[in-house]
Amino acid sequence: MKKWVCTVCGYVHEGDQPPEVCPLCGVDSSNFEEVEE
Repeated sequence: MKKWVCTVCGYVHEGDQPPEVCPLCGVDSSNFEEVEE
């Protein structure tokens, strides 16, 4: 499973795609970057 980090607040999401909206700060998915493990 991929991990995505919000570049605005640092929230980490696990899933195949980034979330539509960050649940912590409310920015859209364009502000997420995939984390290389």
